[in-house]
Amino acid sequence: MNENFDGTSLGANKDLPVDAEVDNLIAGALKELELKGVAIKKEEHFTATPISIPKEVPKVELKSEEPKVVLEIVEEPKELQKPANQDYSEGSLVVGKVIKVDHSGALLDIGYKSDGWIEGGEIGGNVKVGDILKGMIETLNTKDGYVLLSKKKADYEEVWEKAFDLSQRKGLIDTKVTSAVKGGLIVEFMGLKGFIPASQVVKQEGTELDSFVGQTIPAKIIEINRRQSKIVLSHKLGASEKKTEDSGKIWDNLDAGQVRSGRVSSIRPSGAFVNIDGVEGL
Repeated sequence: MNENFDGTSLGANKDLPVDAEVDNLIAGALKELELKGVAIKKEEHFTATPISIPKEVPKVELKSEEPKVVLEIVEEPKELQKPANQDYSEGSLVVGKVIKVDHSGALLDIGYKSDGWIEGGEIGGNVKVGDILKGMIETLNTKDGYVLLSKKKADYEEVWEKAFDLSQRKGLIDTKVTSAVKGGLIVEFMGLKGFIPASQVVKQEGTELDSFVGQTIPAKIIEINRRQSKIVLSHKLGASEKKTEDSGKIWDNLDAGQVRSGRVSSIRPSGAFVNIDGVEGL
C-alpha cells in the first residue's frame, strides 16, 4: 500500500540558510516516521583517534649499483715499447709502430704530428702491420708530409751501442780478418770494422800477418770512439780468455777412466806432459 507524502521543496523557508533548512527537513522526516511506528536505529558515536600525518613525506632515493667493469691492461713487451720522450730532430733515433705497409715502404706511428716513412728497399718483405721498428730521422718534413726515416742507419747505430756495451763489459767477440796491413789486421764483426795492432796479435815466430786473412779469431775491444768510427781490439786478450773458457769446458767434461787423445808437449824425468785440447796432463 503506497503511502503519500507531501512534496518537500528546498528554499521554501527563506529565513533559514540552505544547510539549516536541510537539517530541519531531515529532522522532520525522522519525526514523522517515528509517529508512524517505524523504528529508527540510532547511530553509535565513536571517538575518532587522530592520526599524525607529516606535512612533507621524505623522499627515499633508491640507489642502484652500477655493474663494476674490470679493465685488464696488457703491456707491450719492453723491447716493443716506444720511448716516452723521443727527440724529433734530424739524426735522432725514433721508435714507431707500423700502421701501413706495401712494396713501396712502411708507414709508422712515431708519436709525432706527422707519421714516419721508411722506403721499401730498407725493410725487406718480413715487415707487417703492428711491428715495432727503429728509424733514424733523415728529413723531418718532406713535401709529402711525412718524416723520412732510415732503418739501415738506425740498425747501424744500434750495433755501435752493442759494441760500446761489449767494451764496457769487456766481452769476448768473434772477429773475421778481412785484410792484413803493415801495422796489423783489419777485422769485421756485427757489421762494424775494427783494427787489431800487430803487437796485439798472437802468432808464432816467423808467422806472417797475411796468414790470418779469412780466419775468425777471438778479440776484445780495448778502445772505441763513435765520432771517429774507431774500434781497436786485442787478439791477445781475446785468445787468453777463449783458452780459459775452453779449458773450463774441458775440465767439466773430464772424468776418471776416460780415454782421450792428446799431443805430447814435453818429456821430463817425471814423465810425459800431454796436451788434451788445451789442458796439460802428466
